[in-house]
Amino acid sequence: MVLQALRSGVRNLWPYVRELQDEAQGIHTNLLRHGADRSGRKSCHSAWKEAFEAVAGGKVGTIEVPTGTYVSETYIWPKYGNVRIVGAGAGRSKVRLANGSNCPTFAVIYNGSHGEDPYYADMLSDIEIAWLEIDGNGLNQTMPSGNFFDTPMGISVRACQRVDVHHVYVHDCFQTGISMDRCADTSVCDSRVFNVGLNPVGSPRNGIYVYNGTPGDSTYPHVNSRRHLIDRVSVIGFKDEGIGYASNGAGHNVVISNFHVQGTGGSFTDPATTGDLGVALEANASPYTPPAPAMVSISAGTITDCLEGIGINSADGLPATPTYDQLHKAVTVSAVQIRRVQTNGVRLSGSQIQIQGVNVLDYGMNLAGQSAGLLISGGYTPVDDGLAQTHISVDGFSAKAYPGTSTAERSGVSLYNTGLGSGENIDLSHLLLEGGGTAQVCAAYSGGIMMLGDWRKVRISHFGVTGHRHGISIRNANADLMVSDGQCYRNNEAGVYVIGAGAALVAPTFDNVKCIDNGQDSGLTQRVGFYLRGVAGTRLRNCVATNRDGTTQQYALDNYTDVTLTRIEGGDFSGNAVGVFNGVTGLTAVRNVVGYNPVGTVSSPPALPASGVTGTNNSGVDLLMTVTGGTVTVIVLQGVTTNLTSGAFLLPALGTFAITYTVAPTLVFVGL
Repeated sequence: MVLQALRSGVRNLWPYVRELQDEAQGIHTNLLRHGADRSGRKSCHSAWKEAFEAVAGGKVGTIEVPTGTYVSETYIWPKYGNVRIVGAGAGRSKVRLANGSNCPTFAVIYNGSHGEDPYYADMLSDIEIAWLEIDGNGLNQTMPSGNFFDTPMGISVRACQRVDVHHVYVHDCFQTGISMDRCADTSVCDSRVFNVGLNPVGSPRNGIYVYNGTPGDSTYPHVNSRRHLIDRVSVIGFKDEGIGYASNGAGHNVVISNFHVQGTGGSFTDPATTGDLGVALEANASPYTPPAPAMVSISAGTITDCLEGIGINSADGLPATPTYDQLHKAVTVSAVQIRRVQTNGVRLSGSQIQIQGVNVLDYGMNLAGQSAGLLISGGYTPVDDGLAQTHISVDGFSAKAYPGTSTAERSGVSLYNTGLGSGENIDLSHLLLEGGGTAQVCAAYSGGIMMLGDWRKVRISHFGVTGHRHGISIRNANADLMVSDGQCYRNNEAGVYVIGAGAALVAPTFDNVKCIDNGQDSGLTQRVGFYLRGVAGTRLRNCVATNRDGTTQQYALDNYTDVTLTRIEGGDFSGNAVGVFNGVTGLTAVRNVVGYNPVGTVSSPPALPASGVTGTNNSGVDLLMTVTGGTVTVIVLQGVTTNLTSGAFLLPALGTFAITYTVAPTLVFVGL
């Protein structure tokens, strides 16, 4: 073992030294001693049975599998714990399932009374399978009943603890390559899974799969699946999930790292195609509703040629009002590269989720279907506090859409809540999002960053968006939205497109946001920098909305007739093809904006009110008000008496004034 580790480049030899110490205190045997045929011509099933009996009862029993091909016509079942099955390495020690065996190659299952036992009293413990090649011979298998022992997998482990699988090569399985079901403290490391899920119709057909089982099962003990490590693995060719974790109980502590997953590509023309997920986390509900997985880390991996890159979701079957605990929480995805996916790069729902350093290239290869680089999806109605998604942080995410003609909904980052709950405390930062350009007109619910439904306390900052229907598209969203320090460049219609839910969307803030050369598709209507509708109290601070080529972006701001209390402070709105504003209704203050201020002549200046009556500057800009002539005794500005009866005064937008007079003076207003 030490020599094998040295040959494979392992630096830390201490675990292998401890294995040698265990061997010295345990029982060691060789499969050939029990009559195994290593030519691959005869079944070795009886040799395996004798070998397991030979090492039973020792502190550690080691079964060595020398170089050769070993065929078994039924499952290899280590009925006792404390056993190591060790070969000479993939390509040397091969275990192959015989034609028509219709069972797992290795079936590791508990041996004892069953029932609910959270302390694992009846579980097999301390199993190691290493340095082997496992040929599932899947083209020559079927699955007659779906029973555990009738499921043709490579390695199938159920109701066990402390199981280590490493340095194995599993390939050509009818169903899943490596399965850990109702287990605790397991690891799959330094291993490859290739070409599994050859069954054309049945499930599961996964590369590596960890599943928590069902409480109340009368056949197997149920445990809370926990503490699983999947590290330094490669999964290429599968039908359902490359690496999957599904919990029907309080599963937690799962680490998936240093991985490569490559699917079959799916059907890139059929929007109904399912399966083929790179990495999937599921919270199954049937037949009950347990807590979903928690404390899951997915890091340092590559995913390519799948229907979907990473799916973090609750499965069908949850009740209409699941509790907060039934959604995923404490999940981290970092340093993952995703390429060529049919729909979404990453799809998630839950709380306390962090996405960091993730890159998605060529998402939405199914041009007819809805897709997103990152989809944060609602659709559940938790009863605890009314929140479907909470505390989601995305810091460092880039996505590029697959090029090609498409009219489907597609977005770089999509916050898509169907109205069955609220999302709160969403932080999106350091985003680089590129759409498909004018070839992808896309549906109206599309944008580099798109928000639909009930979202609260959303912060978007440090972003660049280009080539989408809209740079930012906000529809029917709620309050507490802050957008800052980003650029929407050369998008097809608007740079920022906001349609609020009436009074629900109040006081969104855009700070240092640049909308440049948008409106690239001349067939679209709102070819503007900012489009506002159904929103009150919008603040634009130090924003830029300009058109450098002079023909595409029509206006800096399109202010719809139902917009109120829009304030603009600083920035540059010059150079647009038609003008600065399309509609000035609701503009309450525009200050220090290049291309608009100073205004000069004001089209709707305040009228002189009756003597002593307060008037208001509703012109939308600050005014220089000059009072001359008449017989004036008092001039009051902003509630303060000036002690003057004539002169020039600064009257800010929405500012008030009152003049007491017996003969009306002359007022002249100049917009600043």
